Amino acid sequence: MGDLADHRRRRGALAVPQRDPPLRTGRRGRRTPLRPGRRGRTRAPAAGRHHARSRGRDPARDGRHRADAAAPGGRRGRDPDRDARRAVPGRDRRGRRTGRPRHTGDRDEPPRPGGRPEHRCHRHRPRLPGHGRDRPGPHHRRRGDSPMTAEIIARFGPQGLRSIPAAELPGELPREAAGALADPGLPLQVGPYFTASTGEPLALGEYAATVGFPDAEPAASGWCRIGTDHGAEICVSDAGDVQAVFVTATVPPMTVNADVPAFVASLLALDRYLPALAAPGDRNAAEIFRELRGTLLRIDEPALQDDEAWWPRVLEQIRHALSFPFAAAIEYEDAGGRHVETEEARVGLPHPERLLWDRLDARGIAPGQVTRVYTELEPCFLPGNYCRMQLSRFRSAEFTYSHDYGATADERERGILELMQQAAQET
Repeated sequence: MGDLADHRRRRGALAVPQRDPPLRTGRRGRRTPLRPGRRGRTRAPAAGRHHARSRGRDPARDGRHRADAAAPGGRRGRDPDRDARRAVPGRDRRGRRTGRPRHTGDRDEPPRPGGRPEHRCHRHRPRLPGHGRDRPGPHHRRRGDSPMTAEIIARFGPQGLRSIPAAELPGELPREAAGALADPGLPLQVGPYFTASTGEPLALGEYAATVGFPDAEPAASGWCRIGTDHGAEICVSDAGDVQAVFVTATVPPMTVNADVPAFVASLLALDRYLPALAAPGDRNAAEIFRELRGTLLRIDEPALQDDEAWWPRVLEQIRHALSFPFAAAIEYEDAGGRHVETEEARVGLPHPERLLWDRLDARGIAPGQVTRVYTELEPCFLPGNYCRMQLSRFRSAEFTYSHDYGATADERERGILELMQQAAQET
């Protein structure tokens, strides 16, 4: 396949480490206590001088007020029971200001007949909309009320979401899972990694029968199929967790997320970061990648613990595309002779061999016309691509590759590093 190697184009590689250390946060500055200034100082009154002078009042007049207050009935002949009423806890201004419980009566007041204290409400406080008895319950919540729902609708739009009402579910799901599928629903498309199911049976067993695999995964036949990653079927189990189940291949399921809300939130984060990763501009693409990974960790950390789970494999593909633009080439025949098409890996798009076939298929090239397929990396078995499964349609083609890209994360990492080292030696 030496002649196909001439069609490979190599660009500068952006090295992104496999496991990036967490970003260091700056040290917080210590809060230095304010030093007392002249305005903050207070001066004690001189001996023998009443403090009323400091407030601009005449001490003699202040003394007359104190004498009048001590006289029976007061200076102005006020009600003799006034002081008695003010002695009741909570009736004076200070008692109200110190937080006497509202609508519960005074603490020392004996209960009224019937066991309830006297109801006192000195000031009417109108009830605000959405509070108290008028507050709607979860079943009255309108679409877009929750912050997450509003963010998803703002990102994808009402026409870009697939809502699955509870009445359409193939079986009973936990309330949280059923509620998230109904509102806000699922994005119709997020890169090459997820496509929501539309017009297909929701029960995994029924869907498997429509594609010619009626006996695939009998234990999961009743699970709700919510979409696909173009190789595995994304399903919600009876317990409410999200799994990637294979129907056309004998492969164990992959863990995706602990619940549907975490899956939807993770898809939202992925859709936000993919454009920035594809065109970082002045920013460092490695830093953007670390931000995406940190966001996914905050949403559902256990989903990223296993390197062979669904989300770690998605991140692995993004990181490898950032690290090096690995290439592929396809040779085909038509009435004009033999032709070779080449393509390179790009962030947020399918692998180059898949891009090539989509391009040829759009031109009307049949799978039987493909004679040779060359890839720098071994065809993968990763979410959103599954190149090994996709290339099996070229039954008469010859397949070659330069570096292993095996079944484990360590093998795939060695393959991409060997390719980068070879490219560095050739330049």
